[in-house]
Amino acid sequence: MRAGFTLTEVLVALVVIEVGILGVVGTVLVAAGHVARAEAVEGVLAGMEAVVDSLQAGGVSGAGQAPTPWGVVGWEAGGRGSFRVYGVVGADTMWVEGIADAADVP
Repeated sequence: MRAGFTLTEVLVALVVIEVGILGVVGTVLVAAGHVARAEAVEGVLAGMEAVVDSLQAGGVSGAGQAPTPWGVVGWEAGGRGSFRVYGVVGADTMWVEGIADAADVP
């Protein structure tokens, strides 16, 4: 009797290893998609933060928007120091509303 594995055992082992490798590759691809989305949201939120800081610093009124590498940041500033800032990433929209300085508003 010879020691070793049969051809059937080797093929079954290869199929099991292949399924495991495909599972790992699929998980890596899904994780990469989530990381890319998180980076885009972080970039738009940083742009929104910069716009909010600018609106709070100066009494600006009007509306506008600016593209970023990750999405779009827009704003609407009204009288009495109120403003709304939004960021768009893909199909999602994030909003921030506020007043520039509550002490300045009668």
